[in-house]
Order: sequence, then C-alpha cells, then structure tokens
Amino acid sequence: MATEEGGWPPLELELTESDIQAAMGSIPAYIDITSSDFREIYHLAFRHAVERLAGAMKARDVIARSVVTVQRDTPLPEVTALMVKHRISGLPVVDESGRVAGIISEHDFVTHAREEDGRTVIEILPAAGVVDEAGSAAHGYAHVAEDIMTPQVVTLEEDAPLPEIAARFAEWTVNRLPVVDHQDRLIGLVSRWDLVQSVLTAFRAGADTS
Repeated sequence: MATEEGGWPPLELELTESDIQAAMGSIPAYIDITSSDFREIYHLAFRHAVERLAGAMKARDVIARSVVTVQRDTPLPEVTALMVKHRISGLPVVDESGRVAGIISEHDFVTHAREEDGRTVIEILPAAGVVDEAGSAAHGYAHVAEDIMTPQVVTLEEDAPLPEIAARFAEWTVNRLPVVDHQDRLIGLVSRWDLVQSVLTAFRAGADTS
C-alpha cells in the first residue's frame, strides 16, 4: 500500500512480539511453535521470496530498448550533438550487423581533448614507442567515433538473471551496460536505475495482490 507521500513502505519491517502474537492468534488452528520460531520462518520465507524474484527477472525484462547508437565512422560533431540532444553521457558504437563495437562517452572526449593554437582539438594518443619524422611522439587528430571509443565493452546476455546483472555493475563500476541477443546484436541498455526500479515495481505488484 502506498504512503500519503506517494512512496512505498520498506520491503521488510521489523516484527515486534505483539505483531507475531497477533499473527499466530489469527490462525484458526493450534500452532506448536514459539514466537522466535515464527520470526525465523518469516525471515527465511522473505529471503526465499527475494531470491526467487531475483532469479525470475532477466536482463530482457529491465532493459531500455530505445537506444541511441552511432557507427564507427560517425563524425565526432554528430556524436556530441546526439549526446546533447538526448541528454546522455555515453552511447554504444555498433557495426553494420548491429553488434557492439565499442562505447563512446563524455570521458573519452575529455581525455583526448587539448588546446592547440587557441582552439580545442581531439587528439588520438600515440601508441607506445611510435614517433614522427622529427623523433617526437607521433600523434594525430580524432575525427570519427572509432578514433576515441573504448573498444573493450562489457555486455550482458538478454537472459542474464538479476544477480548476474548486479554483479557486473559491482565489478565494473559502470552506470549502464549494453544487452545483446544470442547473435551478439545490441537489443538495449540496462542501467543501475533500471535495476532498482524494476525490483521496486515487482514488490509493489506483490503488495497490490497481497
């Protein structure tokens, strides 16, 4: 049941002795357990319900399917325009088959940007040991998404269960993860907020039917 402020009560409330006695007294049959037994059973049942819910929810159930993407050869001004228009901090880079080729984020722009002759340029960092004709570290300028994207991308299978999704977020400390189908094609993104919101929605549905 929702509160007056529109929120929802905590998922688990601390049981008092009177709560337990009232619950036991409402059952029209003799129960040969103590109140401490009842409390333990309650907590075990609640934990089981949470684990069951977590196992039932898959990545495909919590993803945002409307995803803004770019391709390897998308010009950087177009990439930034999309990020500003959609108010997002990053987006996937996909190949011609729709498979994830990389991720490009505001961090990639910041780490590659520098001042040159009074203007901001996006520089491609040279590979270790590569020098130009003058013997200086060779460098170039970035023009398209592939030039500065992060190619190592952590993805989720569409049937990944909730615990695996949570573990990936904890391991990689990212805010969103691409979700792919069984052909490794991008089908959506899942964010930390999507994860929390989906769990709360499931518990709300349970409260409505209880």
